[in-house]
Amino acid sequence: MNAKEFLEYVNKNAARINRYENGGDGTGGKCDCIGLIIGAWRLAGNKWPWTHGSNYAARNRVNNFRTVNGTGDLHPGDLVFKGRMPGSEGYSLPTKYKSSGDLTDYYHVGVVMSVAPLLIMHCTSVEGGIKKDGSIGKWRYAGELNLLESDTGGGENMNEYLYRAMVVAGSGKTVNMRKDADKNAKV
Repeated sequence: MNAKEFLEYVNKNAARINRYENGGDGTGGKCDCIGLIIGAWRLAGNKWPWTHGSNYAARNRVNNFRTVNGTGDLHPGDLVFKGRMPGSEGYSLPTKYKSSGDLTDYYHVGVVMSVAPLLIMHCTSVEGGIKKDGSIGKWRYAGELNLLESDTGGGENMNEYLYRAMVVAGSGKTVNMRKDADKNAKV
């Protein structure tokens, strides 16, 4: 399943949700934030044998995990997260993640349905269970669901797609990407 198909299943799952309830995935109208994603995955005929939790998803089910500074950092199909740092109000990182090195509590997750205009869909404790945000607000982190196939598909021209990457040396310093494998080649 690619990102476009995933978004179709997110919409299908959202349509069957009528209330927020911890542990729900859309079945029976009940859903929590990660349940919107898990339910969409299951509606597509897939299994989700992993942990039901936004902290788990942030640490294990996304690629290209990054900080969000604006809509330019987002792509349709991205998972977005709200996070709390140690000492902040509401901080409640599950014990099993306290030794992970990343002490951020990714307490809420949503799905970027579109970027222009911005639409982030998430399941939360509002009437009807589904909320659609049109601004970044507290969404501070994003990543691509690592279960999805590339949207480039077979046979398409890969040069039509823009990819971002950060490359660092073992020292942690940035590395120049050059046209050729030569330190004197054009950056």
